[in-house]
Amino acid sequence: MVRARKLRHTITIQSVTQSTDARGGPTEAFSTYAIRRAEIKPLSGREYFANQQVQSQASIWFKVRYDDTTKRIDPTYRISYNSRTFDIESVINVDEKDRELVLMCVEQH
Repeated sequence: MVRARKLRHTITIQSVTQSTDARGGPTEAFSTYAIRRAEIKPLSGREYFANQQVQSQASIWFKVRYDDTTKRIDPTYRISYNSRTFDIESVINVDEKDRELVLMCVEQH
């Protein structure tokens, strides 16, 4: 069980909404789905070459309490934390006990 004192950080969980622009074309926008307290743990940082440019990628996980809102989170959602944005790569229900979720994320660039 995640202890309250470890939930020191406030994160914003954002969901994607589909709409149409003025020309009738599809657009995506993210809006706040939930604001939660979380434990945060950086996992690794790595650099790689993409389009002949060095890119960096940071992996991080966010642990939140499981509830009726967080149980709906999937990889189409994203996390906003300290003006940084993270794509959710996977959602793990720790030990399948419906007590805590680990959101495995990669920072957007």
